[in-house]
Amino acid sequence: MIYLLAIHLQERMNRKLLMDSRDVAAKNPSVDPAGEDLRLDKMCHSARIGHGYINALTIENELKFGTYNDRPEKATETNKMLTSFEMRGIKSLKEENALRIVVKRDRLAADQTFDGDWLDKETLTEVKFQDKACLVLASGQHRVAALRKMNRNHMEALSGLGKRNDKLLDMDNPSEEQLEEQREIIESMSELKGKLRMIGDWGVILYDEGERYAATSTWTGIYLYPVTPRIVRELFAGDVFEVDQCVTNDVAQTFYSKTGKRRRDI
Repeated sequence: MIYLLAIHLQERMNRKLLMDSRDVAAKNPSVDPAGEDLRLDKMCHSARIGHGYINALTIENELKFGTYNDRPEKATETNKMLTSFEMRGIKSLKEENALRIVVKRDRLAADQTFDGDWLDKETLTEVKFQDKACLVLASGQHRVAALRKMNRNHMEALSGLGKRNDKLLDMDNPSEEQLEEQREIIESMSELKGKLRMIGDWGVILYDEGERYAATSTWTGIYLYPVTPRIVRELFAGDVFEVDQCVTNDVAQTFYSKTGKRRRDI
């Protein structure tokens, strides 16, 4: 027995180790972020209705954020956006800055086309809706918040200038300095009114909610994932909800209380 063991050990010592000289075959990566992005882009494109613009300040429909992107609005982000608007201008009709709206196609007013040129506003359609119900947006809450804040700032400045102008007009014998001040006030009021007239219009991209997709926005854009009644029932532990996009945050809170998971964990 000892003799056989000695032979075995000697054979192992004499054995020559060889490197693997075979050609290395290609292996598909287990994770391909670029490929996944492409797949989601294709899904997104299939649900796209078209593009146009809305007036984000005067539209009668409520603009609802937080359904597909549940990150809360932050004042610091809004202020950064406002500073960018003031320093670099409002690039509201660039495709990459467009607001993403997820809407049922039959809510859109008839006889509209959504294929204008982003570089020529005259070719873009101002999107009209059949109702005044809320519109669910998958991106842009800080852009719209900054726009509204800029609008308020301009309105307050315009109001202050108007009151000062009224006082100057009540003067019986204004001085040269007061006349010059009024000319400057009138010029400033004119500029503010021009800005107020221009800042509301914002480009939008429309996605068909009727395709039964739910959307989530990232910094690169909007991606669409299928949602079925079965999935909804499973997520809510057997309870069936009539999901209204306008009260989705309440539904999400119910889901969290039942499962301990937030929307981003799904």
